[in-house]
Amino acid sequence: MEFSSEYLDNCPLKESLLLSLDHHLLQSTVVLVYDYAAAAVSEHFSSRLLGSSVPTQSEIPKRDFRKITFNGVSDYKISRGPQSYGRNEEFTLSQRTRNPGVIIESTKLLQGRTPTIVLSLSANFSASWKFSDAVVEFKICYARRNRFGDWQYFGSDDHRLVDFYLPFGEGI
Repeated sequence: MEFSSEYLDNCPLKESLLLSLDHHLLQSTVVLVYDYAAAAVSEHFSSRLLGSSVPTQSEIPKRDFRKITFNGVSDYKISRGPQSYGRNEEFTLSQRTRNPGVIIESTKLLQGRTPTIVLSLSANFSASWKFSDAVVEFKICYARRNRFGDWQYFGSDDHRLVDFYLPFGEGI
């Protein structure tokens, strides 16, 4: 699916859990992977309004993992407070190494000759970059507890075990 301002209007990223943000300098790409929150949050609040309690394991909403690959990236900037990283650096922000997690607070798509995306993230992070095009991928997963009580995620399409932090596999 092609990424556009219409995608952001229909699929707001606000409150989604950022799983990784990777700037690949040599490939001129940025890969954004997140656990899309809108559907799960809406379902949770709807059930609460209807008087439902905390969902049981069989009622847990499916995880909607999304990956947006931005191509033709230039003017990449990410900062955390006063510390910033420029366009000539590789950079990875990974959920696996951050506790508490980083949440997407807002997203803006600035239209111009070259579109620019601006992300505001929790933990005082912000990021922006220009890009030529972008592609969106989806992976829907369901959760089950294993015998040790830990959550495991499985692809809804193939029922294979999925790493929560790398839902699209290695090398994204």
